[in-house]
Amino acid sequence: MDCAVPPESALFSPDTSKMESVEAEDPRITLLRPFAVAESSFVHLTRQDKHTEAVAVLETVLRREQHTVRRMRPCLLTSLFERLAIGYNTLALHMLQDGHTDEALRVFAKAEAVTDPANHHITRGARLILRAVTYNNLGCFYKTLGKLHTALGYLRKALQIEAREQLSASAAVAAEAYAFNPSTTHTNMCALLSEMGDHQQAVVHAKTALMILKQQRKDRDSCTSKQGLQEVSECGPPPLPVKGPKPLICTAFFNLACEYEHLRKESEAMEAYLRAYEFALDELGLDHSLVHQIQSCLKHLSGRRFPAIETCSQ
Repeated sequence: MDCAVPPESALFSPDTSKMESVEAEDPRITLLRPFAVAESSFVHLTRQDKHTEAVAVLETVLRREQHTVRRMRPCLLTSLFERLAIGYNTLALHMLQDGHTDEALRVFAKAEAVTDPANHHITRGARLILRAVTYNNLGCFYKTLGKLHTALGYLRKALQIEAREQLSASAAVAAEAYAFNPSTTHTNMCALLSEMGDHQQAVVHAKTALMILKQQRKDRDSCTSKQGLQEVSECGPPPLPVKGPKPLICTAFFNLACEYEHLRKESEAMEAYLRAYEFALDELGLDHSLVHQIQSCLKHLSGRRFPAIETCSQ
């Protein structure tokens, strides 16, 4: 359940007696005000890419109000804890990109703690979504360090949650995070298995990512056409993340093509590259680096499949 905070006008009415009257009727307003203020600060700082400061704001209010937090009924602060888990993941990823691996691991550990089943302050659905996000990111973390089997374990945990729970991201979670999207986990699993030399299983995960992305695109298009642009939000949360790298169908086709090449299935690879090129033009535009990379792969593969044609063109 989201934090039960009234509209801003109720919290900051210039009529003090009126405000006190409202608070007397609903003591939750007074109880939740510091948490609402902290969440607002978190959002503001996150938009400025001040992720360390954003996380610190939430940690500070939880530490300062710990006695109040202990007395709260379950899930009353789910919105705050969602943001905290998101903040930890985002901060850890930035630390990893900057090469601060030890610090990143400590922050990931905090994200695991927030999404632990023992945390009754967050709803089960949000907790599982963010647990899967954390495991997926830890998989990427350990792959970066070259600890491939450890990475594999975390990605499998993420996939188990996603498969078991049939999850989709809530609007609140999707709006602030590198949002939950099962296709991303399958894409990461494809890349990891490819690096480990298991190209057959990498193909399976590339196809699964592709299937999920196609279905999301179909659902989104259907939702738009049936209800109109003004009513899209009623169809449920957007399947693609608001922040972070966007899962793309062209990338999924490209990964599939690469795996087919590893398996020496050149006809299948050629078809997948052509589909990747088609979607890349639509999703990215002609000048994008991935479009040029796909063109290069197509030329290279054509040269291998039809060497006589390649010779004549020289």
